[in-house]
Amino acid sequence: DEEIVCCCCHMVNLHCPGWFGDSEKINEIAAELQARKVGRGNIAQLRNQENTMIKALESDIRMDILLKKKDISYPPSQQTLEAIYGENPPRLPPVSAERGQALHLSASEQMERRVFDITNICERICCCLQTTNLELNDEEAIFRKNSCCLKAVRREPYAQLGSVEPARLCCGLCVNVQTDQNFVCPGCGCEHRLTEEISAELQNRKVKRGNIAQIRQQENLLMEIIKLGVKVDTFFHGANVPYPPSQETMRSTFGPGVPLPGRAAPPVAGPSVQVTVPVGVRAGDSLEVSGPTGRFMVTVPQGLSEGHTFQAQVPSPATAPNDSDMIPFMTAS
Repeated sequence: DEEIVCCCCHMVNLHCPGWFGDSEKINEIAAELQARKVGRGNIAQLRNQENTMIKALESDIRMDILLKKKDISYPPSQQTLEAIYGENPPRLPPVSAERGQALHLSASEQMERRVFDITNICERICCCLQTTNLELNDEEAIFRKNSCCLKAVRREPYAQLGSVEPARLCCGLCVNVQTDQNFVCPGCGCEHRLTEEISAELQNRKVKRGNIAQIRQQENLLMEIIKLGVKVDTFFHGANVPYPPSQETMRSTFGPGVPLPGRAAPPVAGPSVQVTVPVGVRAGDSLEVSGPTGRFMVTVPQGLSEGHTFQAQVPSPATAPNDSDMIPFMTAS
């Protein structure tokens, strides 16, 4: 949230660095926070799910082409499913279901930009002719307040709107809508049609672009992956390709040291250090020791006491995620 008070005091999220707020630093912080919110927050999650669904649908179409080329029928018969999976085969969506919409139709949708004038008469009179506009884009609701003393921008992603049902006051004469951070009461509070239109629009965007859309998109994606897995297994069954493959097949395909799917790789012994139990430490106690990768905690084995020595395995350093692994899929513009 960005604010300019009295034409000179700059703030972002109520933080005001320097004297009255360094405008350049404030703009840099605001842009960085917005970029991280879009790239790593709720907006990014929905974008990732939508792009992952596109990739899943592309793979699904490729598998359909391959099955047709090999003259393998899909969906497989119950007999084929039991031959592949046993007595409890996976449950498939109906053939009539649209690709990517097996459980929820139109789980998420792109939204057009809309702008509403939600200026409140009382604020306009008491707050230096203040005006308020609400912009609804594809990702978030943006509230803009402007007056001779204040310029503020507040953004709310649709996943964080909360309840947006209209509330009626004064025997039903006044109506307003509240989000988690903002208040919508246009005119003198009696603009029923406009307020209800804004409430319905916010609710629709919350369902199609917020947490509800994320859950529905995730459920559709999970069903699509299950269906894709069944198609691959059906192809393997029809082509007499064994799965899981033998260790020899894994070795010839991927090289030595690759375990079979679903099996953990054999542990690789790392370096160890010799530890002498210090005075006052008994079996089962923990103590900190030094190793080639830094200090770490060990537990004294049973049967040992002060003065005894033992070998302690040095833990492997945690691998930090690569920056490229943290960049979310972005919607092509």
